[in-house]
Amino acid sequence: MIKKSLLHPLLYGLSIALMKGISLLMLPFIAHYLSPDEFGKVEILSSLTVIGSVLVGLGLEDSLYRFAGMTTHRHKRRYLASVIFTLASVITVISIVVILLFGAYLQPIIPGNIPTQAILLALSIVALESMISVPLGWLRMNDRAVAFFVATTGRVILQAGLTLVLLQYAADVTSIFIAGLLSALAQMVFLCVLQLQDCRFTLNFKLTKRVFSYSLPILISGLVGFVLMGLDRWFIASLSTLEAVAIYGVAAKFALGVVLLLQPYTMWWSPQRFQALQAPDGTTQVVQKICLGLGILTVATFVVITCSTWLVGILMPSQYHAAISVLWVLAVAMAGKEAAELVNIGCFIHDSTRLQMHLNIMGAIIGVLAMSLLIPMYGAVGAAWALVIAQWSKCVGFYYYSQQQLPLAYPLKLIVGALALMSTLAAVIVWQFTPFSQVVLCVICLIIIAGSCWWLRDTQWSLIINRGGSC
Repeated sequence: MIKKSLLHPLLYGLSIALMKGISLLMLPFIAHYLSPDEFGKVEILSSLTVIGSVLVGLGLEDSLYRFAGMTTHRHKRRYLASVIFTLASVITVISIVVILLFGAYLQPIIPGNIPTQAILLALSIVALESMISVPLGWLRMNDRAVAFFVATTGRVILQAGLTLVLLQYAADVTSIFIAGLLSALAQMVFLCVLQLQDCRFTLNFKLTKRVFSYSLPILISGLVGFVLMGLDRWFIASLSTLEAVAIYGVAAKFALGVVLLLQPYTMWWSPQRFQALQAPDGTTQVVQKICLGLGILTVATFVVITCSTWLVGILMPSQYHAAISVLWVLAVAMAGKEAAELVNIGCFIHDSTRLQMHLNIMGAIIGVLAMSLLIPMYGAVGAAWALVIAQWSKCVGFYYYSQQQLPLAYPLKLIVGALALMSTLAAVIVWQFTPFSQVVLCVICLIIIAGSCWWLRDTQWSLIINRGGSC
């Protein structure tokens, strides 16, 4: 029998792989049905759902991890989860009412001349976010990997099937978001049934005030994050064309492979990190887990950079091949974003998340300034480089201030050395070899890395980390 410690990360990995993998497999199909202009509209609306999800989500998933995750008393944990789930339900109802009353007024503001119906559909998906994210977080906190697998993969499979059917009748942006809304509704109903088996609706105004106090800076940080992961499309649409937005969007979809490859690990680690910190050797465990995450991130970025040129060439229509020049830059930006999420644990250990908010604001300001300078000169490529500058600046800030709050003995020499080695190797492979040769060399490098990890398994890793130099 497979051990639980292996089975559950495997199920999380399969969930994310199927969720993101099916989306990537659908990308060529959608690109063949939609014109670049229509695809550009999909990208702009998708960025709208990003900021909307942040508003409606209100940082409640992180609040669930913080308040329910920091207590070891089972009944108290359920009570805290009940209060947060109730708050999420109230927010969903309010969001639906607001969207029905005022959603149509956003149409003149959003670039791309997108139909009002499509905007309302996208906002309706957003309205369900709270009642989806909190139950998903509860499943992860309780390590209910099977239920999580069913909830996430079920939604994406349903959405893919509905998209295939609806595009046969109308190849436009509205069909995409009808499929998205129906699948989100199905997922929400399934998750709420599971959640209500553990947690009932509970009101506690005093606790709600504490949750809001903790989550408000997270909300602001998320809104600021939209500047880096959403507003870039709006900048390009305003300064260029919808076709340029489509090219950038395709590159971003493939660059998300960095997140996809790392996410099985972060899905398991993020809910567990505060509990691990409470152990007698908590800081040592946390350093080892973060270092492991950074190692996976480095390999994931290497794989995306060395394989995507070939994949874009064979999967996408010729009008989207210009995305190749943007893709590898966005992959580096994604690596900076994920690295910041791994090293920022010190910013979350207290009751206030204002420090995280200030660092995200700093990153957003840097991003806006960089976009304003680079997009008019270099278009989509300039937007990608602006994200690289902003995300890695934010990562450095998170590392520095997290160390002030929670000093951790990172093996900096080992981390910097591995990063430099993989970066140099990726650059040589991409610039000196054909797309197919890049894939072959990537596979050879992965075999060598896997063999090295096997050889250095068990306690030898701890010795290497401890000798790698500290912060």
